[in-house]
Amino acid sequence: MLRDADEDILAFYAFPAPHWPKLRSTDSLERFNKEMGRRAHVVRIFPDDRLLIRLVGMLCLKQNDERLVGAATFPPSRWSRCSRCGST
Repeated sequence: MLRDADEDILAFYAFPAPHWPKLRSTDSLERFNKEMGRRAHVVRIFPDDRLLIRLVGMLCLKQNDERLVGAATFPPSRWSRCSRCGST
């Protein structure tokens, strides 16, 4: 299975070398999941699925906004040198 997935596993090498440590890591995803858990713990019991979806949607929008203004760890403005994006 790993041999068949080598292209996906090594995809971060398409980015410039200084970005590799952040791309190899799942820290940002883990931080996002931890924040969802922290917020859900405050509510404790969700009366319906709509409230849960609303909470998760709000957190996703917040993360997207942070990326758009450049507050993210790896903002899109730094993607321009990615060989997979067609830029050099």
